Amino acid sequence: HVAVPAEPVEGSTQMSRSGVLFGDRVRASVQVIVDRKRVDPSQIGFNTHFAPFVQLGTPTVTRDDTGRLSKLVYSAQLICLTNLCLSKNDPAPVHVQFPPAQVFYTSRSGARQTLQLPWQATTIGLPATFA
Repeated sequence: HVAVPAEPVEGSTQMSRSGVLFGDRVRASVQVIVDRKRVDPSQIGFNTHFAPFVQLGTPTVTRDDTGRLSKLVYSAQLICLTNLCLSKNDPAPVHVQFPPAQVFYTSRSGARQTLQLPWQATTIGLPATFA
């Protein structure tokens, strides 16, 4: 049994790893719980920025309904292969902080809302072959 959230939409972000090596893939996910009595899950949108990482392929959105709640998970595979992911003071790691993910929706009452979800910082290190 999942508790009904206090807000019509609640969410969190998650990185598959908090530290990666230069050129490694990492998965970034935004998970939201939607109260379908207050918001139509098909009206949920996501806006994310992952620079200096780039997305590999098209992000996916999955949906799982339980009772009156829907869980939506937006996932993107990311990689960073640019000089921005390399430290100017080799071999020091580079710390990256993505801007908050934006989850936007319109409630059944017609109110437009945006939920800001922060990301944990990511550290990029050099593989031993680069050092």
